[in-house]
Amino acid sequence: MSTHRRPWRGLPQLFAAVALTVVATLGGTAPAANAVTGNLVANGDFSASGTGWNLDPNGGVETCCAAPPVGYPNAFAHPNGAGGFIGTWQAITSTPPGTYTLSGRIRTSGGVQQAWIQADNGDFNGRWCQTPATNVTGWTSFTCTFSFTSGTIHVALAAANTAAAAWGWIAYDDISLVSTGVIGATSYDLAAYMMRTDGLNGQTYQFSSGETMQIQYDAGSGRYYQVKNANWEEMSYNSSYIVRYRDSSLDDDEWYGLYTGTTLGSNWAPRTMTVGQTFDRNPMVRFYYKSGCGVSRTAGQQGTQIRLITQYPSLNINGYTISDVILLRGLIGGAAWEDFYYARGLGLVRFVAYDPPGSGTVVMNNAYSGSGGAQPTRLTLCNP
Repeated sequence: MSTHRRPWRGLPQLFAAVALTVVATLGGTAPAANAVTGNLVANGDFSASGTGWNLDPNGGVETCCAAPPVGYPNAFAHPNGAGGFIGTWQAITSTPPGTYTLSGRIRTSGGVQQAWIQADNGDFNGRWCQTPATNVTGWTSFTCTFSFTSGTIHVALAAANTAAAAWGWIAYDDISLVSTGVIGATSYDLAAYMMRTDGLNGQTYQFSSGETMQIQYDAGSGRYYQVKNANWEEMSYNSSYIVRYRDSSLDDDEWYGLYTGTTLGSNWAPRTMTVGQTFDRNPMVRFYYKSGCGVSRTAGQQGTQIRLITQYPSLNINGYTISDVILLRGLIGGAAWEDFYYARGLGLVRFVAYDPPGSGTVVMNNAYSGSGGAQPTRLTLCNP
């Protein structure tokens, strides 16, 4: 199975969990002149009870019995195995672009509970950052840091509420969100994330889809391959652009190539990007059968965009903390279509697809699920 088959599924004119309520618009904006100061979370110590917070029915504010280190009250959650998540949250509006650190304390009764703190874009799964899921039995501080461009930040006190994480109690306290800098000036070298820049193979790792993943380098062609089981995407870089060539993961019978006119290879993104930057591309897409190399569909062009949404110093994916991850978003007509999470030196660690574009409806969500495994062998393709 491919990590993301049908990469042109949103183009018919050419080719035959629990969500929080407000969704942010993640457009590029001018960098803020100055960072905001102070804790942006209202009533982060719950001294005003639940004021400012949207309390989950299975959560609230209490004046006993978790003994918070700076005194009562504190927030709580009581998983009961009913399914989904427990999410007490608040929306923080009019927040300028910048880098932010979210922090708070968590304590649980131990056992099977899983609790964390997150900042998201209004969709519970659209996380800017998330602290590791924990069932720590003593009050412990957790933090995560993220870059933000525009929209509304939701700060959520989250807990799993599945049968496997039921019962016991969870407590939260001293929640804060503070600005740690202004964004816009830092450029990120996409080549170091989408592939590598050292001419070496990356480590082998697994995806939740069951695929074995690895960045592989071919010295003969000077190109890198994001290999997914036997299928792959072919890439290279120069001083100005990330270039993409062939992709064998369209389906079991076909592959496609991105062309500039009749020349294989198309500029997919700038080599370096800043948070909020958007790049337009309009490759010629040509389709071929894997067997026999005949043309399988009519070629065509469709303009799309790519935007650097944010950079995560660390990101928790399926319980694994991965350092230095960027989020690139593919757009059609400015509407979100595909999210690509790339980790420096590792490659693709999460892929999310939305259909129709801009709907927020997730039709695919595959992600990193651990390192190891045999090095995959690339499928051999014809050259038309």
